[in-house]
Amino acid sequence: MNDTTFGQEWIPFDVPQAIFVSEGCVVTVANAVAIIVLLRKSFRTKKSTFFVLSMTVADLQAGISGILNHSDIVILFWLNVTLTASLLSLTGVALERAYAVFLPFKHRVSRTRTYIIWIFLLWTCSLNSLFLRRFEVLFHWYIMLGIIACLAVITICYVSIWIKMRFGKTFDNEQASRKNAKLAKTLSIVTLTTLACYLPYTIYLAIYGMKTSTWATFVALGVFQMLLMSNSFWNVLVYSIRMPEFRKELCNLARQCAIYTSRRLFRAHQYDRSCQKSGERGNMSRDNPAIVLGDMASRDTSAERGNMSRDSPAIVLGDLASRDTYAERGNMSRDNPAIVLGDLASRDTYAERGNMSRDNPAIVLGDLASRDTYAERGKMSRDNPAIVLGDLASRDTYAEKGNMSRDNPAIVLGDLATRDTSPERGNMSSDNCDSICIG
Repeated sequence: MNDTTFGQEWIPFDVPQAIFVSEGCVVTVANAVAIIVLLRKSFRTKKSTFFVLSMTVADLQAGISGILNHSDIVILFWLNVTLTASLLSLTGVALERAYAVFLPFKHRVSRTRTYIIWIFLLWTCSLNSLFLRRFEVLFHWYIMLGIIACLAVITICYVSIWIKMRFGKTFDNEQASRKNAKLAKTLSIVTLTTLACYLPYTIYLAIYGMKTSTWATFVALGVFQMLLMSNSFWNVLVYSIRMPEFRKELCNLARQCAIYTSRRLFRAHQYDRSCQKSGERGNMSRDNPAIVLGDMASRDTSAERGNMSRDSPAIVLGDLASRDTYAERGNMSRDNPAIVLGDLASRDTYAERGNMSRDNPAIVLGDLASRDTYAERGKMSRDNPAIVLGDLASRDTYAEKGNMSRDNPAIVLGDLATRDTSPERGNMSSDNCDSICIG
């Protein structure tokens, strides 16, 4: 087994490509978040944000190109457009900062249109490199001299700003000293990271061009291109994280995303639970009608409850007092009068209850004291006096109760002590001395 086979067995993927893809993912996510923050209201009104936003867009394209680096067209677009636009935007940020430090009054009155024109020009210069690709010698010098010029401008601008803020005269010494120290640190980081990422590739380009004649030059070119890609991440880290406004907006954005996500998850959980309960309740009641029903008084289940009760009248009914099931309950009771009736006192079932009681007087009657069933109850009691009567003390059935008691004095009478039936009760007792004593 040779070395190539051993390497292929233990390295099942292209290592440089895997590194490029991983680096591209990190750069893409970081710059996408930076763009979202820079587009918020607190940054849109600032003209100094325009060059930073342009640089972030270019770095985002560089990250996407790193993910899709398996295509030659994508690699050429990354080398020719995205890196050039990122470096030119970085140069524009340095020039804008120097302009704000050395000419603060003119910087304040500068127009937004001027910034837009400059950004348009730098992107146009980046796209021009695509047309120079066919001329190899011209393209080589164009890229190399362009990188050197941009690095020189960035270095000169930041060194000049550092000298100005370090040795310039200020009115507030304490506040100015803190501000100068912070600015000097930021500019030092920017300058060092930019030079560290671009200088190796520039030196290699000046010596070898784009040729990779040996294994060492191929590895060196890959490492230097990875350094170029990493600069797109350092730009976001330095220019954005070290800005207090950016940190504040980033924290607000993270808090809003967390609140929105938690609310969406909570609503989805509630919806799933409600759907699950509705499905279980419907299936349970339909599949097994002997279930004891609780509180199902809702507008959606009124029809289901009526159909369910009609199909299997042996269900113990709970609270079915709703407007939609009055008729269903009457039909159900007439078809099978053995149902234990709960509260059926409603205007629609008075007549039904009277008919039901007459057909089968063995039903245990609850509270049937209503004006429509007085006569019915009297007839029912006379036909079958074995019914256990509850409270029949009303003005219409006094006479009926007396007649009923005289015909069959074996009925267990409740409270019949009223002024109209006193004579009747005496007659009833005298006719049948074996009857039950009345208190």
